[in-house]
Amino acid sequence: MAEQSAEAALESPGAPREPASGPVSAVAVGMVLAALVGQLLLLVTTFTWLQEVSFRWIGLAGVALPTSVALATVGTVAVVVAIATGPVRRRRTVLLTAGMLASWGTVVVLGAPTLQGMVAPRPAGDGAPLSLVTQNLWYENDDPDATARAVMSRDADVMVLVEYTPAHARAFRDAGVRAAYPHRWEEPGELGGGLAVMSKVPFDDVERLSTWSGAVRMELDTEGGPLTLYAVHPVAPSDYWGLRRWKGDYRTLIDALDGAGPSTVVAGDFNATGAHRRFRELKSVGGLRDAQDISGSGFGATWPSGDRWPPIMRLDHVLVGNGVGVERVEVLDDVGADHRGVEARLRVASP
Repeated sequence: MAEQSAEAALESPGAPREPASGPVSAVAVGMVLAALVGQLLLLVTTFTWLQEVSFRWIGLAGVALPTSVALATVGTVAVVVAIATGPVRRRRTVLLTAGMLASWGTVVVLGAPTLQGMVAPRPAGDGAPLSLVTQNLWYENDDPDATARAVMSRDADVMVLVEYTPAHARAFRDAGVRAAYPHRWEEPGELGGGLAVMSKVPFDDVERLSTWSGAVRMELDTEGGPLTLYAVHPVAPSDYWGLRRWKGDYRTLIDALDGAGPSTVVAGDFNATGAHRRFRELKSVGGLRDAQDISGSGFGATWPSGDRWPPIMRLDHVLVGNGVGVERVEVLDDVGADHRGVEARLRVASP
């Protein structure tokens, strides 16, 4: 009789009971934990020297933000499915929700510069307008004439052209670059080493920097006053030797930009995203900001270009000093190269 009374008490409606956790809940816990471990690895890779141990780690840093978004999304779906498909213990629900929020917190940390600009963009000011396009033309491009026409159609004041081969030089000449851009600096090269700057405004004091894939510094005489332009293209860190050369190129660029003036613009294919330490150091020593971030132009990525899948890495940038305003930045459509171009509408203030 005593045992029956105890069982009745346990089964009575008034007795509080914790809901049982089913297998879906256990799977959700595992998925959220896996997402958190992945997010921790991304944070360590982004903010420590680990990313430069090998070209694979540097590649992981390059996709840190989209990977973080994917992990946070998987964790969120797991939590929602676990809660929707059956009872979950209250404590487990709290832990699952906390893990999901922590995962999205990592996304916010990695995307902070862009998010900050979207919430509070920096005023462009009232300086003289200057439009700049930077485009990696792709040395393996099989239709350089179409690419040249597409880039020329933007009618930018200045074009920074990366991976500028002899075939691209002929294509731009045929497209009328000599008449449209009377001021030119060209250094065609094979295998991605060529570089060119085409300008409607005069420039002088041209200085070639010693990097593997080309870099040049020049002084533009704009309507708003003198503007220092760096056109850059560090080597892609896609293998062991590429990573070593990439680090060497960044050391050269960091030295050149140390203490750069406020009227400075650095444009090109940086082969780096905001998750790369060398890229962040270059911005810091030069007092530079990414024009796409500070204008509130969003997360637009530039590589790879094409129709199969959307770009996942922002490798092409326009960096500006505090004396250069940014109205807007646009990631351009596919022009037949492996990168999307970037167009920045700038404002150059008188010194």
